[in-house]
Amino acid sequence: HMLENSEDRMVQFWGEQRGKSVLVYCDDEESFKKYGSGTPGVAYLNPLSSFIILGRDGLNEDVISHELCHVELYDRLGWIKSHLEKPTWFDEGLALMVDYRYASEESRYRHFGFLVDWDRKLSVGISPLPLHSLETLEDFSHGNREKKLLAYLSSGLEVSRWLDVVGPNGMSDLVESIREGNSFEKAYRQLEQESITHALRKELP
Repeated sequence: HMLENSEDRMVQFWGEQRGKSVLVYCDDEESFKKYGSGTPGVAYLNPLSSFIILGRDGLNEDVISHELCHVELYDRLGWIKSHLEKPTWFDEGLALMVDYRYASEESRYRHFGFLVDWDRKLSVGISPLPLHSLETLEDFSHGNREKKLLAYLSSGLEVSRWLDVVGPNGMSDLVESIREGNSFEKAYRQLEQESITHALRKELP
């Protein structure tokens, strides 16, 4: 039931689910620590097969959906593009769009939802982390619990903002642009600029 609901979230967000993975559950916390490093779930992605390892705290739709989203982006970009072009802040921020532990389900597609969650979870005056400091998994995972929370929320804020700008076709356009040979940075910024220009032209008399 949890898996079916999580797969439904993939279809709602992506339009269809293409990524395939093997789910493994570790009831023994000591065994899971070999894979999870303090997280409730983790995705291992490689050209031959993808695995999602879940611990006891990962048996819920939010964690499963989060990890399935990693698999989905990986599948669409391919192994080489995924490893060379995809920054960790985008990968994690995108996974939060189907993970309702942060912004509420009702506001999951809106930047406003993450702004509200930012105010609820963090003290006033704390700024988002610079994206360039969250490029790699090592950068993203380094630090204490508070820093990791800040990394997730900073990523969610940016990705939700970008999705609001580029609209429902933004992700498919981004994947296509990267697969055609553009860098992530170029594709990401170009799609945003094109969407803004298009919106401004529609508003002109």
